[in-house]
Amino acid sequence: DSPREGQACFEPCAASAKLQGASSLEVLPADRGMRLDAFLTARLSGVTRGRVQRALRDGGVLLNGVPPAKISTKVKAGDRVQWIRDAERQAPGLVEPEDIPLQIYHEDETCIVLEKPAGMCVHPAGGLRSGTLVNALLHHAGYRSPMTAAVGDFRNCDSGSDSGDDQPCP
Repeated sequence: DSPREGQACFEPCAASAKLQGASSLEVLPADRGMRLDAFLTARLSGVTRGRVQRALRDGGVLLNGVPPAKISTKVKAGDRVQWIRDAERQAPGLVEPEDIPLQIYHEDETCIVLEKPAGMCVHPAGGLRSGTLVNALLHHAGYRSPMTAAVGDFRNCDSGSDSGDDQPCP
């Protein structure tokens, strides 16, 4: 079977792709603005929206090569969506130290003041296990092997952002 004109297709292209391993599809202009979970539910034959949302939370879906920040992320024409629900994933809570450069302004035994790069997630969640501030801080603190880490209290203080949740640092 081949998809109708204007319909997204999987690689290898098949209208009713089997959901084994990783499958990939491209968002077409007609699909732009759809929620990612709704887009996948419409394109994956026999997959419920609940199953798609679980896969999104568990890291079983990649949007342009990375886990999406939100289930409700809107897709854009040209986006690549990968369904990797059968792919091997790390155990929840296992965090790898990573050598990621940090701009540190102050550090002592109880506090570290740094500039978190825009777009960097603070801690692993929703299938995202690398490239986070926690990964960088574990490496900075001298950890060299994976560990189960509980995320502590991270506060956004005097960053100058427009989020409204800024608090003065003690």
